[in-house]
Amino acid sequence: MQPDRNTLLDRLSARERQVLELTAGGRSLRQIAALIGVSSSTVEIYRNRVMVKPDIYDLAGLVRFARRFGWNMAARG
Repeated sequence: MQPDRNTLLDRLSARERQVLELTAGGRSLRQIAALIGVSSSTVEIYRNRVMVKPDIYDLAGLVRFARRFGWNMAARG
């Protein structure tokens, strides 16, 4: 049985959720870093943390995961 959206979201910090949303919206590491005021390396660490929690192994899987739960932020700009 797949964990539900709330269970997965509860396992993410607010910053991890923010990075996930921005990644799903097609933002690059550098763009995300500039938007949230951290280094690209820090954004990469957040992405990696997000990917470990639901056993995601690549960036494409991360985007699919986010979109499966309704996070397609590209439309929001």
